[in-house]
Amino acid sequence: MASEKAWSIACFCNLLMLIIGIILTSCSFDTVGALEYALVYDSNWKAVERDEIYEETRSFVGLGRSFVTFPREFIPISFRSSTGTVDGRPADGPTIDSWSGDGQNINVDLSLQISLVKENIPKLYYVWGQYWKNIARIQILRTIKDTTATFPTNVFFQNRALLAASMKREVRNMLLEDNFFQLEDLQLRSIILPEPFEEAILDKILKIQQQNTTRYNQEVVVLMEQKEVEQAVAEANASVTLSTASAEGDRMVRVQKAQALRELVQTYGEYYRLIKDELGLADDPTLSEDERRAAISFFIWSRMGKRHMATSARQMVGFETPMVSI
Repeated sequence: MASEKAWSIACFCNLLMLIIGIILTSCSFDTVGALEYALVYDSNWKAVERDEIYEETRSFVGLGRSFVTFPREFIPISFRSSTGTVDGRPADGPTIDSWSGDGQNINVDLSLQISLVKENIPKLYYVWGQYWKNIARIQILRTIKDTTATFPTNVFFQNRALLAASMKREVRNMLLEDNFFQLEDLQLRSIILPEPFEEAILDKILKIQQQNTTRYNQEVVVLMEQKEVEQAVAEANASVTLSTASAEGDRMVRVQKAQALRELVQTYGEYYRLIKDELGLADDPTLSEDERRAAISFFIWSRMGKRHMATSARQMVGFETPMVSI
């Protein structure tokens, strides 16, 4: 009986130890999600292991040890007038109450997305602990306020793209100092100004637009006048060119006529000389120059008279000139 009782106690103790071992073993496992990074936290020694960063796993970490998780996806941070949830995410704070370089109060509504630098996660935990997101939010808020204070108030109306680009650049540079995060994107959604000031800015913008419109209209009138002047100059140049061409044409015609007349006179003179030589008037010393001219004129007149009075003219054999019939 005693042996059976001891055997029963031994079996019970072994079973109890097995159950305790199973429970302790199951408590020594922990999991990391698909969208998470993790560090192993040892609650026995109150320390975090820096050697390894875990991703999507179910691992044996030991008793009193567990995973401290960090988001692997983008971390959204938003400051908006409505503090309710948008896309299932609550706002991280109201609109940023800031000021311009002129001292004007301004409320900025924006959102941004950051991501963790994986290799610096252990350092992030040791420096900022479990409240790293709140500290990052405070630093981003301070940087946004410092950036808006460098711009005059009219920039918030006229050049919001420049303002958003400057905010994005300054926040990125600030995050790079510790290199715990990197900025993925920043959206400047709206700028809220006091209503009286906003109306004054709108009036100023409208007046500037009117001035620009007037200046543009003046430029159009000036350009139209320049066009008319250039057209008149072109027409005058064309008229001068046409007149020059006409005068040159008339000169060339007169020159050609003069040359033709000269050639005709030369031809007449040559034929007078031939007639004079043919009649032998040049060799007769008894005749004066006037008598030679009178003889030549009589000869030409008599020939022309015969041709005019002739009823016909025909070429005869042995004669160089046609014979006329009267």
